[in-house]
Amino acid sequence: MKKSRIITYLLILLLVLSITSACSDKESSSIQQAQFNKNKIQEEIIKKLSEGDVAGVSVYIESPKLSEPIFFAEGFADKENLIKAEPLTKYRIGSITKSFTGMAVLMLHDQGLLNINDPITEYLDYKNPYLENITIKEAVNMTTGLKGYINDLDEENPKTMEDSLLYDFLENYPGEKIEPETLLEEAIRITEIYGIDENKEFHYSNTNYIILGMIIEKVCFC
Repeated sequence: MKKSRIITYLLILLLVLSITSACSDKESSSIQQAQFNKNKIQEEIIKKLSEGDVAGVSVYIESPKLSEPIFFAEGFADKENLIKAEPLTKYRIGSITKSFTGMAVLMLHDQGLLNINDPITEYLDYKNPYLENITIKEAVNMTTGLKGYINDLDEENPKTMEDSLLYDFLENYPGEKIEPETLLEEAIRITEIYGIDENKEFHYSNTNYIILGMIIEKVCFC
């Protein structure tokens, strides 16, 4: 009986050691995979930085598939003064706002506070032929046919540069705020120069998300 118990205890011990070893191997494999992913991401970012399109970047990735977050920085926070980017470097938010603006529109649609298939003129009091027959959904998808007040400025098309709101603002009023209505008026000016895209094909334009922001304000705060 005593010998039988000893054998049983040994078998249990071997089973525990086997499970512990398997878990340890799995954890080790997960750590190695995370390191591999981090290395691959860093390689791609360093490659992009070397092309000169981007000055610097900070990265944070968290996922249940990773044993630990991927957290690092490459390049410069201030390239002119050779100040290195750090993981916690602050950047201008830029077009990241488009992500949660689009999400806010969809949430308001789900709540019945707006309908993405409605024309934007149901929410904005604008009497302009370029804004007629444009829906909220088209603004989200950037298929309104409207041109942008920034990305469609073109030195080879001098008309776009004449009385440019953006350049006047940057040169004379850098600390001031431009109202969305003013940006929309500038976008209409640029659209008049090029003509609206009647086919409504995809065209990246900040104008669309200025419109969406104005609609969100109207629905939520008016």
